[in-house]
Amino acid sequence: MIKNCEYCKKEYIAASSKRKYCTKVCAGLSSGRDKKHGKDVICSECCKIFYKRHSVIRKLNFCCMHCLGKYTSRINPETTFKKITNPKSKRKYLIKRVNGKIMNVHRLIMEEHIGRKLTYLEHVHHINGDTLDNRIENLQILSQKEHGIITAQEHKETWGHIKKKS
Repeated sequence: MIKNCEYCKKEYIAASSKRKYCTKVCAGLSSGRDKKHGKDVICSECCKIFYKRHSVIRKLNFCCMHCLGKYTSRINPETTFKKITNPKSKRKYLIKRVNGKIMNVHRLIMEEHIGRKLTYLEHVHHINGDTLDNRIENLQILSQKEHGIITAQEHKETWGHIKKKS
């Protein structure tokens, strides 16, 4: 019996009337493609067709993070947005794209203030603990060791003990 595969739409010879897919690969790929819960959409960057659940379909859809990044940098090359650097601590920093490279805004402000690039050994500390407050009065340059000591003291004051990494 000749049938059309429900996933790839190719013709195949079915061994039984119950068979819907030409191969196990098509059967596996179609298992997550329940048309009742989602549909095929077109990537806004590369025009690739991919499946997405109804709950996550937006006006602009991207098949991968690479396409999202390409689209964002093309639309607004000097994009500034919030970044969660550590999902456990939920610390947010403002970042900015400069010449295609993503930079922390507090480091850019400090570099502009002192008139030179910061080395990788220099850390910029937010004095009041608010990582979104990038006023120059709230920023100070510390070594990695000094920054670690101050951060440990802040944790001890906040929680009554030094927070252990898990």
